[in-house]
Parts: sequence; structure tokens; C-alpha cells
Amino acid sequence: MTRWSLPTLILTVLGSAFAWAVIATACLMVGSTGDIGWPSAQILPYRLEIVLLASLVGAALAAAGVAYQAILRNPLADPYLLGVSSGAMLFAYLWQFPAVGAILALGEQAFAFAGALSAVAIVFFLASNRGRLEPVTLLLVGVIVNAVNGAIFLLLNAIVKDPARPGGAVALLVGWVRSDASEARRLDRQADRDNDAALRRYNRQLADLGRKDEQP
Repeated sequence: MTRWSLPTLILTVLGSAFAWAVIATACLMVGSTGDIGWPSAQILPYRLEIVLLASLVGAALAAAGVAYQAILRNPLADPYLLGVSSGAMLFAYLWQFPAVGAILALGEQAFAFAGALSAVAIVFFLASNRGRLEPVTLLLVGVIVNAVNGAIFLLLNAIVKDPARPGGAVALLVGWVRSDASEARRLDRQADRDNDAALRRYNRQLADLGRKDEQP
């Protein structure tokens, strides 16, 4: 097992922070309209919120993956293979049903966290053998639990006939990270319209000055 020295660790962290700063700055300069440039004071807060939120989610996923790989001593271990993500997804989907939400009286995030913990507990319980955990067995059990959670989700989705609509299953899966991206796009379009209107006014003023100069 390769051990990193302290200078190597510090250089790696600084290099990663610099790379993140460059990428985040580049993301701030690209809008929904395709224009490249530093955003205005009105649009900057919306883009900054989206970039920081995406960075936080990515850092959390990376930290979870590193923790799994270090604990299990397996480079293939991650929250998806061990059923944690599918458990959180399934419980977040169950939270939509009024009966379940009323009984437990938890928020959506807390319900999803409880689902992740339940999936981990089931995986560890099934994979343990007289108090010992084999990494290969743990991964295999995690894949099975992940498949079972996905099957339950698809079964419930088919029963309640919840299509890809606002508030539906697909919107739930891809819409957890809520942001004001639509508002930022609206501001981008509004800025483009304002610029076009100002350009048209400027052209009309130039045309009026040209006609006045041509008059005797």
C-alpha cells in the first residue's frame, strides 16, 4: 500500500483546489444562451449558487467513495454498488405517499437518509459471517440489495402509474438538486432583449442624425 508524504498530500490538495477554481470560474462565464463572458451583477448570484451547489454535491460523492474504498480496501466500492444510493432513492420515493409521510413525520431528506442507513444495515447484516466481513461478499450483497431496491421502486412506480411529469418519479430522481437555473435563464434572455432594444435605439438615433445632416 503506497503511503503519501505530507508534502505530496499538500501539493495534491492545492492542485485540486486550483483545478476546481479554474473550472468553477469557467462555468460562471457560460450562460444558457451560449454567450461566453463574465455575468452581470444580477445573473452572477444565480450562477454562483448553481456552481457551488454542484461542487458541494460532487465533493460529497467523492468523499463517500473514498471512505468506502478505504474502509473496505476495495477500489470498486462506492455508494452505488453497496445499495446506499438505491436505498435513499427508494425511501425518498416512498416519502411521497401521504400515509408513509404522516406515520413517520420526517422530511424528504431525513427519509432518504434513513433509507441509506437501512440499506447499509441490511448489507452488513447479510454479508457478515461470525462477525467478519469479506470485501468480496460485501460487494456481492450490495449489488443484490441495489437490484432489489430498484425493482421495488419500478414496481411501485408501475402500480401508482406515476409518469415522467412534474413531481413524478423521473422528476424526483433528477430534481433533488433544486436550483434557480430557470430564473438564471430568464435573466439571461431578459439581458439579451435589453441589449437588442438598446442597439435598435442607438441605430435609430444614428439614422435620425444622418437624415438631419442630409437636409439642406
